[in-house]
Amino acid sequence: MKPCGQSKSGKLVSSVAALALVAAAACSSCCVRVPSASASVRWRNSSLAGAAMDLANVSCASIERCTAVTTHGEVYGTTDGVHWVRSTLSRSPSGLSGVSCSDAAHCFVAGSDRVTTKGSFQGPYLAVVGAHSAQQYPATPPDWLDSVSCTDATHCYAVGNDGIILATTDGHTWAREDRGAYSTDLLNGVSCGDRFHCVAVGGIFRSMTDVGTLETSDGSHWQYVKQSQYVGGLRSVSCPAVNDCFAVGVALYNSMGVIFHTSDGRTWTQQALPPNTGELWSVSCTDVKHCLAVGENGQAGSMLVTSDGDNWSALSYGANGPMFFGVSCPEAQLCYVVGSSGAIYVGAP
Repeated sequence: MKPCGQSKSGKLVSSVAALALVAAAACSSCCVRVPSASASVRWRNSSLAGAAMDLANVSCASIERCTAVTTHGEVYGTTDGVHWVRSTLSRSPSGLSGVSCSDAAHCFVAGSDRVTTKGSFQGPYLAVVGAHSAQQYPATPPDWLDSVSCTDATHCYAVGNDGIILATTDGHTWAREDRGAYSTDLLNGVSCGDRFHCVAVGGIFRSMTDVGTLETSDGSHWQYVKQSQYVGGLRSVSCPAVNDCFAVGVALYNSMGVIFHTSDGRTWTQQALPPNTGELWSVSCTDVKHCLAVGENGQAGSMLVTSDGDNWSALSYGANGPMFFGVSCPEAQLCYVVGSSGAIYVGAP
């Protein structure tokens, strides 16, 4: 198989086109048209066939190597961006919601270890995909963990219920972080610009209190930064650079999506969004200008994209299909989006 077009340098000009070549590799005589950088590239549906479970999140170490987790505690990985295979864990969790791949060989997943007879979660779950060494937790661990962010193979942060923050510096032993006087029911997301500068987001759902963020500049002590606007909760955060982060969530008063941005790590500004933007579940940024946010609008998925870090527009992916819960963009022109019923969409924002 050969590409129909190439750039002047002879290299493919689109990562999406490169993945299309992989998908059609069985046809050696086919001619696959490679779009130019400015061409509109359709999103490709790579959903898991016959899957009934929801994919909660995804993390990509490169344009072809990604790991996705399900709400039923399963892990799926791809090494070519097209074919997904179930991965092994040291033991089976009851559910997973977070994943972070610092490189192709090191992916941490986070969730809950087990479910009680009454149906509630009990015990955190952290593991390295493909490894069999047990993780060590503090004496009083949380019931579950929602998100994990790793800057390399040994330095990671995980957040979850009761606003807990766990950290590891060896990829094995986890300790509680000092979060000051901040109290919350839940931390939903965490992201790090480097190993010392991180932001955790969440919400206080049982009281009418402004939502804020927890931030650290030394990797150990966290401070509460209060938001000036009241929202129902922030669910995900992406920090493409130190002190420059985007957080997404939902407004309590009208259940519409919200996006906040900070360029200094202290002052957060709510950004304008297209009318009728639904709840937003996840965001991924490759740099301070290029981000993709995903969520749901009614019973269908939604995508919002920015190419300047300020103005957001709705993005069509070709179908009114599943709801979207996770996104990872290994580069500005290639993103992986996952969601309900095993949905996996790959395309260019």
